[in-house]
Amino acid sequence: KLEGLEFHFIAQDKQLDAILSGKVDLLTNLSGTQTLAVMENPETTVIKKASFYTATSSFNLSSGPLSNIDVRKAFNYALDKEKLIRYDLFGNGKTLSTFSMEGETGHNNSLKPYEYDVKKAKKFLAKAGYPDGFSFKVLVKFNAIRTAKIIASEFKKIGVNLALLIVSDADMMKELASKNYDMAIGSNPDPMSHVYITQAIVLYSKSPYCLGEDPKFDLLLDQMVATLDPEEGEKKAENLDAYVYDNAMSLFMYQHIKLYGANKKLRFIPYISGMPYFYGAYFYKKTNKKTT
Repeated sequence: KLEGLEFHFIAQDKQLDAILSGKVDLLTNLSGTQTLAVMENPETTVIKKASFYTATSSFNLSSGPLSNIDVRKAFNYALDKEKLIRYDLFGNGKTLSTFSMEGETGHNNSLKPYEYDVKKAKKFLAKAGYPDGFSFKVLVKFNAIRTAKIIASEFKKIGVNLALLIVSDADMMKELASKNYDMAIGSNPDPMSHVYITQAIVLYSKSPYCLGEDPKFDLLLDQMVATLDPEEGEKKAENLDAYVYDNAMSLFMYQHIKLYGANKKLRFIPYISGMPYFYGAYFYKKTNKKTT
């Protein structure tokens, strides 16, 4: 078994060097652009695991263009999810209908992803009173830069221009508190394997990550959380998932097939939630008799 764990908190642009040089034995958030370098290194390898981890966007539901459901639906029709997965994750993702993922408690598997349809997106924008599109400000968490730039490129097709402000994790909360943005883009893990987590973080009015409230959503979420019977609670969670979908309360993107860079001698089984648990982690050591 492992004698212990040593954690290193390393700037994102220096993490690849850390795994390639042997400074760390495991990199828990490897970018798709870095997989080739890790695979070509004789001492390291790539581990893949579909995880309860998704790209998220918070909409200002209270005011501005995104308070209009037709604008929100236009955004979802305007995004080519397959293209986003191809260029953002190098194919390491699955399209989603909402925030929820198969296997999470409360996931509504009857929902189908919004199809990619630019013409339909333009019709919804015109219906909302924006036939020529518009411009607005978007707050972007540092680890979602690539995601945001691809979305911005896609939205130009419908005349929508995104002014991106990229910030660190430390500055994200301060900027969110200003309520000075129409949209925020980041990512979110689910450590509890329940649809509640991402919904509550992104959409619940009492969350610091929420840009604008929806009173009915708040009520439905409170009622679901207060339900003690497991079956009834799961049914309410599935209904809430459908409400989020029907009202296009966010830009729904993908489930992340999470990538890890690892020392080849390390045996590590990623946990489904994407949280860094090490229950089954151990090293192979060569002895005179056998490999252990």
